[in-house]
Amino acid sequence: MKRDELRMWRKTISLDHFHGVRDKFKKAGIVLYAYNYSFRDDFDDQEMERGFEFGKALGVKCLTRPPR
Repeated sequence: MKRDELRMWRKTISLDHFHGVRDKFKKAGIVLYAYNYSFRDDFDDQEMERGFEFGKALGVKCLTRPPR
């Protein structure tokens, strides 16, 4: 996926997608605790905010980021 396409996906994907992912894990008996969102230096404010929204939709208690 090209960078611009990925950026648009982050900004427009429905949070219902992440609710569905959470529900599948829950049905399988798996508790999601953390979500890793690899922030980049060129993320705009909306992309940054969406990462937190994705984590909330997944129902996680912790959002992580890999070290640089």
